[in-house]
Amino acid sequence: MAGFSTALTSLGKAAADATTAIKDKVTHANMLAEFNKEQDTFIKSKGERRPVGSQIPARSSKKSTKKKLISKFVIGD
Repeated sequence: MAGFSTALTSLGKAAADATTAIKDKVTHANMLAEFNKEQDTFIKSKGERRPVGSQIPARSSKKSTKKKLISKFVIGD
């Protein structure tokens, strides 16, 4: 009878551990889904914007590139 009790206790512990693991995964999945939803909303609210680098011509000189970058950060776009 003692062996049955030990086996039942082990089974109960394994079930509890599995339940905890499943709850953790579901919680993390929900948090990730919520984060992705908020991130999409944020991106949509900001509109379509191109990265600063895509606005600078590829063949500009170092000096003019520096000037354009500084004006983007100081003046804004």
